[in-house]
Formats: sequence, C-alpha cells, structure tokens
Amino acid sequence: MITKPHQPFAYSYVRMSTDMQLKGNSLQRQKEKSKEYSIRNGLLLIEDFEDIGVSAFKGKNVKTGMLGNFISLIENNKIPVGSYLLIESLDRLSREGIFESIPLFIKILKSGIKIVTLIDEQVYGAENADFKDLLYPLIVLSRAHEESVAKSYRVGKAWANKRKNINERKLTKVCPAWLKLNTDTNTFEVIPGRDDVVKRIFDLADSGYGSYSIGRILNNECIPPFSETSKGWHASYITRIINNRSVLGEFQPHKYVNGTAQPDGDMVPDYFPQLIDEEQFLRIKHARRKRQVEGAGRKGPLYRNLFSRIAKCAYCGTPMRFVYKGLPPKGGQYLRCTNAERHFDCSASSWRYEHFENVFLLFVHELDLVETLKRADEQSERYTLEQKLVSINENIRGKRELLNTTFEMLQTSNSAKAFVQSKIEEISAEILELENQKEAVEGKLKEDASLPPVDDQQIKLLIKELQDADDVDLERKRRIVANRLQMMIKSLTLAPDGVRKDAEKIVLSQFGSSEALFDFFETGSPSDEAGTYMSFSVVLLDGIMRRVTVSRGDPLKVIELLTVDKHGLITETEQTHESLSEWKT
Repeated sequence: MITKPHQPFAYSYVRMSTDMQLKGNSLQRQKEKSKEYSIRNGLLLIEDFEDIGVSAFKGKNVKTGMLGNFISLIENNKIPVGSYLLIESLDRLSREGIFESIPLFIKILKSGIKIVTLIDEQVYGAENADFKDLLYPLIVLSRAHEESVAKSYRVGKAWANKRKNINERKLTKVCPAWLKLNTDTNTFEVIPGRDDVVKRIFDLADSGYGSYSIGRILNNECIPPFSETSKGWHASYITRIINNRSVLGEFQPHKYVNGTAQPDGDMVPDYFPQLIDEEQFLRIKHARRKRQVEGAGRKGPLYRNLFSRIAKCAYCGTPMRFVYKGLPPKGGQYLRCTNAERHFDCSASSWRYEHFENVFLLFVHELDLVETLKRADEQSERYTLEQKLVSINENIRGKRELLNTTFEMLQTSNSAKAFVQSKIEEISAEILELENQKEAVEGKLKEDASLPPVDDQQIKLLIKELQDADDVDLERKRRIVANRLQMMIKSLTLAPDGVRKDAEKIVLSQFGSSEALFDFFETGSPSDEAGTYMSFSVVLLDGIMRRVTVSRGDPLKVIELLTVDKHGLITETEQTHESLSEWKT
C-alpha cells in the first residue's frame, strides 16, 4: 500500500437521488462542509466524488456510480492509507439491506480509510474498533434501508392507484412529441401541424421509403424536427415514430427493474389521440420486417432495383444482387447471384436487369401494374383487400408471438396460474377472430380472382413510364411498385442458365412437392441442352406460381409461360415466339 503522507488526504463523497435537492443548494452545502472540516482538521482535500441522481437503495452508486470508482481506487492502492472519506451521513453511503451495507462500511475501514459523517463529525476507523463502535452505524444503515423500502412501497402504491384510474386521469404528463397535456381538461391534445408530419412519415413508409430516405425528404422540405435542439431529422428518430404504437392511441405503462424500464401490464387503448389507422401501421411493420431479413440499405435517387431482397438464385438459393458494370454498350446493369459474384459455390450467369424487369412486369399479371401506379389517387377493391390481408397476417404473427411468450410464463413464472391461463384464452380467442377475418378476406379475393383482360399496349406504356429517367416523379413510382412486390411475392427465383436440376429443387422447395409441378419439370419443360433458355419462377402470397422462359439469344423473346394454382395444378400453359424487342426500340 501507499505510505501514509505527512498531511492526510481527504475525499468528499456526495450522493443525491433526485435533482430536487440540487435546487435547495444541498450539493453546495455538502461541499462547503467538506472544505471546512478539512481545513479545521489539517486535511488536504483532494477530490470530490459525486453521484447525482443515483440511488443507493439497490447499490447502484457502488455498482456503476462514483462510489464504486472510489472503492476501485482503494483496491488498486491508489488511495493512501490513513486518508479520510467525508460524507454528510451514513445513509449517503448506502440504503441497501444491512447484509450489503455493513460489509461495505467495514470494507472501507479495513482498507485503512477513515469515514467521517459531517452531520455530527463522527470519525469511524479500524483502529481499536469494537462492537459498540459498529452498533450505531448498524442502526443508522438499517433505518435508512427501512425508510427506502417504505418510500418505494408508497410510490408503488401511488402509481398503482393512478393506473387503476388511468381512464379518468392521465398517469403522467409525459407523452409523444406531437402531443401535449391540457392541464385544464386532463386530456392530450395534438400540437398543430405535427400530426400532419406524423401522417406524412407513415404515408412515405407505406410507399416503400425507408427511414433514411424519409429523413432526407423532410430535411429537403425544411420541415422542422420536433425537438428544438435537434439538427434535422434522423433515421433513428423516424424509426422510433414508425414503431411507436402511441400513434394508434395506445399507451404502454412501464416499471423500472434494475434500472431498466420494462413493460408493466397490458397496453391501454384510447389513451392518446389516434393519428394512424391500425391496418396501415401493421402493413408498414410487415414490409419493414421483410426488408430487415437481409438488411436494408440506402437507395439511389432512381431506386434502380425493384427486386431488392426478393430475388434469389435458383441454383444455390442466395440473394441476387444488383451489379453495375459501367455505361452501355460494353457495360450495363445486371442481377447476379451473390455466391457467383464471389466465385464461391455457384457458377450462375448474370441476367441483364432491364430485360428481366421488362419481362417480369409484362407477364406477371397479378402485379396489376395499372392499379398499382394509381394507388396514390384511387385504389381498386382488390388492392384494398390485399392490403387488409397483409395487415391481418401481421397481426396474427404478433399475437402468436405473444401467445408463445405467455405459454412460457405459464411454465416458468411464479405468477398466478389462473391469470396467465386467462391471458392464453384471451389471446387464443383474438387469433381465432383474426383467422375468421382472414378467411373472409380471402373469400372475397377468390370471388374477385379474375383480373380484367390485360391490355399489353397499356402495360408496355406503363413500363416505359417506370424507366423514363426524365420523369421527375420516377423515384416515387418505382418505390410504389417495389413496395407492392414486397407485399405480394412469397418467393422469386432466377435461373439465368435455364431450368437445371438444381433449379428444380429450389423451386419445388419454395412451392411444395406438387406432383403436377414435378411432372411438368420432368416432361413439360422445353429442351435446353445447349443452354439457350433463361427462366424465372415467382410464387405469390396467395400460392399461385408463374414461370416465364425466355430465349438467351433474345431475352425479350418469351418462349413459354406456365401458371400453377395454389393446389399445384397447372392451369395455364402457353408457348410463343413473340419478341418484345420492337416496343423497346
């Protein structure tokens, strides 16, 4: 240990659990007492250790606070033996139970450090200490703990009573940044203009914009952020808004467990003014969750790849990435298997992006490109039903996750079994109701299954519109189409080298082991011994599958179309030798 200095060192420790004591000059008072005591007793005051807003009830000041740092310095022989620790009273040191507080007190003394309580200038040291010297600290520390327990109980009861009357009186004035509490009426009110910003954020997210892109748009339009100290809109804050169920009017009470806020009790409906429809909220949640499976990224201004995070290699199952190889005629844009691009475990060829996009948009009629691009102005009944189906499926997924968590509580928790069982029954009933809603929507979709006749010329004009670099609205349109693809496609596999045996396995695994589909691959596929064909297979959310085969020499020349219904029955086959090259010139 460090040898005792000629003039003993003193260290002041100040702890306050709330900032209210700061307003009463408690901090300054304790510091002045430390200085006065040091001067009168010939001590050299070295440093102040402060834990402001840190509770000692559960030892947080020792575990993560400055008192813990002081003890660490003692253990590492950085504090000289014979030094003094100055505290206002013993309850500043600890408010834990005596089995934690007394060992802490003794540990400091055994290290050769004296403890001084400034309130009575009592000095505690290890020299000649006996039982009676520990009796008073034992009583004081025990009483401090009991007071903290009582205070915790009173506060807990007060909050419990507030929660019982939560529908009559708001629990707290804390609320989302777009609201404020009217103290006269005890209701939350929308801050004028901010509700429009929140709705704009959700509409952009519903059109396929990510948090970064939404922030860029709001900043470009000079829309002020909700926080006066914030320098513009940030993606992280926009994500918090999009994930916050308070936009639905709901409030989730929390409690602190070991210093961390955790949900406590059921969600309270109709607590805040509702700004967003639940269907839109769930639809956005579904789309963003799908994008997160393989990671999201910042998009270029033209949103080049409509099939990002959707298209997979038919031979190895890894994602197809967008590859830019420079300007034509030598360069171009391609979709390429990630493994093949890395020269790892796959040798698939590339598919020129423009050719693939043209063929896909023209022949996957279920996309209903006409209605998709009209969604900003008017929506067809079928489109509305499909959106509703997505939100129902997302709601069912969330309820099933909650049900699994509740089952785990039943098996592992000491909570009242009857209460947990009632929650299981409640959630199960909600899932059953959602399943009934899903069946009803699917029934309406089945009735409306027949799409209007496809006008090839109109579709071709719309595809050209989607690829017109001079269109100032191009990014929005391509995002809408990309978001639509995210919603309706279950899987999309590209076979740039034709339907090889390994491609058949991937497609069958995505679609199911249908005998009709298997027989088609065995006997119905066009002969491709010279590798003259390319194909892609898409499985839609309702189970319908399409496969389109094109010529390798002329990728806009469609050789064969195949449609299989959700039961695995071939419902449409068509062979053609039409080339689309003419309408692209």
